[in-house]
Amino acid sequence: MPAAASMRRALVGAGANLGDRRATLERAILALGARPGIVCVARSSYYETDPVGLLDQPRFLNLVLAVETTLAPEQVMAELLAVEHAFGRERTVRWGPRRLDLDLLLFEGETRADPALTLPHARMFERTFVTLPLRELLAQPAQAAPCWDEVRRRLAPLEDDPAVRRLPEPPPAPAPQLAVESYLLSLKRRGVRLGLGRMERWVAALGHPESAVPCIHVAGTNGKGSVAAMLAAMLRAAGRRVGLYTSPHLVRLGERVQVDGVMLTDEELAAAVRELAPVAAALVSPSDLDGHPTYFEFMTGLAFRHFARARCDLAVIETGVGGRLDATNVVRPEVSVITSLGMDHAELLGDTLELIAAEKAGIIKAGRPVVLGRLPDAAMAVMRRVAAERGARVWTVAEEFGSDLSRYPVTNLAGDHQRWNAATATLAARLLPSARRPDAAAIERGLQAVVWPGRWQTVALADRTLVLDAAHNAEGATVLEAGLDRLRRETGRLPVVVLGALGLDRARPLLAVACRHARELYLVVPRQSRACSHAELAALVPPDFRGPVRCTTVDELFPAPGTCTAGTPPDPVVVTGSIYLLGEVLVRLDPSRGPLESHLQDF
Repeated sequence: MPAAASMRRALVGAGANLGDRRATLERAILALGARPGIVCVARSSYYETDPVGLLDQPRFLNLVLAVETTLAPEQVMAELLAVEHAFGRERTVRWGPRRLDLDLLLFEGETRADPALTLPHARMFERTFVTLPLRELLAQPAQAAPCWDEVRRRLAPLEDDPAVRRLPEPPPAPAPQLAVESYLLSLKRRGVRLGLGRMERWVAALGHPESAVPCIHVAGTNGKGSVAAMLAAMLRAAGRRVGLYTSPHLVRLGERVQVDGVMLTDEELAAAVRELAPVAAALVSPSDLDGHPTYFEFMTGLAFRHFARARCDLAVIETGVGGRLDATNVVRPEVSVITSLGMDHAELLGDTLELIAAEKAGIIKAGRPVVLGRLPDAAMAVMRRVAAERGARVWTVAEEFGSDLSRYPVTNLAGDHQRWNAATATLAARLLPSARRPDAAAIERGLQAVVWPGRWQTVALADRTLVLDAAHNAEGATVLEAGLDRLRRETGRLPVVVLGALGLDRARPLLAVACRHARELYLVVPRQSRACSHAELAALVPPDFRGPVRCTTVDELFPAPGTCTAGTPPDPVVVTGSIYLLGEVLVRLDPSRGPLESHLQDF
């Protein structure tokens, strides 16, 4: 795996004496934390300071901010200047008034004597409006890093300055009626940050709802959603009250949190967000500016709490990304399940099968059984090693069901890969404690009643068949090929393929497969920032593909409910690629599912 840029600590001084000084500094902290590669983790109190040099001006408000960053010092300095200018930087004379002033004071492991950037800051120890907040900040337990020991030693003997007054923290302002969607979008804009520290504090603040309901924890590159849906169906068939937490959603955000197959309504979701938002806000303090849960962490905590309040007998919890550092990994499951393993999300999890396997193996818990689906040998070896280290017994689908797929459990979901998933879910269900275990009849009934849209989902239109199949990576492309081949044999016709993908690495194998089977190809761009453009998709079409290639939109292909204009009836149509694309198509086919909430996806 390419060496990821490690996080280093830095300390930033901030001051303002024009306008609403406190509001300016608070907004500046948020703005700086939104810059790529910078996380604001703690701040000092606010200190009010008499002006220095030019005395006929308002008093200054100053603080010192602790950040963690993957950037070099020069890059951090450039980001500080960008934030200053975004706030309308005003500083026309030395020691004069300023709307916002940001200084890089210290940077872990760096000393510089360049006129453009001196580290430590040249006059830092001469300014009590810097040293006093700095001393307070470095006294916080979370800032006890050895890299600042020498700074602490120099600060210790400094005396207080009556011209620099520490201000008390103001009481929290009364919360207005929360605009739920705006609030969730604000969480999403903070980005994805893997790690369990915030999540552990979040569930603790909620009263540990993750421990209130026994659960099955499901991870994997592909198939984890199908296996989770199968497990939920089996448990419901056995008469259990079941929570199901999955991501992403197809159409509505509430799909992610279901009890007995019923998703959260808009009203329930809004009420839950309004109730939990103040709890999340209380996790942020001057000593922990990064304490607020991320978007996915917030939704995960919301799901745990919903299942606890609904008095679920069991919950099936699907991971988001990876496993070890995923927000869902605060649970202690009855059974852990790892369905498959491939090279998806390599930028986050590692660029070898072994590294990705180690991340997903993070959901294996001491003394709890783990079920392994279809994994490469290298990944299987990592899983067995981690399980042995944790005293977790390993059960594999291949060992329990053999190599003859015809002997695997049958499900109502189409495709041989779903029989693998059915076997994986069956094995996990059998390993539940006896009081919670569904019997063989309930397992069989559940497998015939799985509801999991977008996985070779057949929709009957007036003049032809439409298939919706999420195939978002190379492993999904292999499954797509089997499905397209089966469709050709069943219908005797070449299908029309509608395809949109997120990222060239994902699009390339999908287009190669689609062009081996398609009569015509329609390229579309899902409503996601990471979506491939028409030009990028067209450039990946193999030169030997002889069918028409058309660049179009979902709205043009599906202009009215139940209508598709792609190709010529009765040729079947297959819509494939990004799951986000499938959501767009489902809403066009059936507007009662909407409105579409693609803007509330995690990425």
